Amino acid sequence: MKQTRLVGAMLALGLLLGAPAGAELKAGGTLDQSNWEEAKDLLAPEILAHYKEGKFAAPIGEIKPGDYALDDRFHQATKANAGKFKLDERGSLVEVATGKPPEYSFGGPFPDLDPRIRRSRSRSCGTTSTPTGRTATTACRRS
Repeated sequence: MKQTRLVGAMLALGLLLGAPAGAELKAGGTLDQSNWEEAKDLLAPEILAHYKEGKFAAPIGEIKPGDYALDDRFHQATKANAGKFKLDERGSLVEVATGKPPEYSFGGPFPDLDPRIRRSRSRSCGTTSTPTGRTATTACRRS
């Protein structure tokens, strides 16, 4: 239950980052069963359902520019990942040495990407947190 509240709080905290104009959610408020519809375009339907059913309630916070930053260990690990990973023919992240998905990785997989180069089809890679608080990269998909 404690972990569910933490996940809900983290999701609600992130709502303000990309909130479309017209969203009524404001820092200091609470996302819950009474106002779940205001987050309709901000959360995945399966997460939103928990708010609608009254299973989740979370305070809404605000992340100001400069308040959130990845720590130096993440940046160092990203640099150390140079040349270790690639995308396979399906767009999944794999280790260069084995051609298999990594069992674990920390840091960004591609530290040397040139932001000026645009791809005709974008890929989205996700990260997930492990129980120990580390970040692992999930499979990349074409969008």
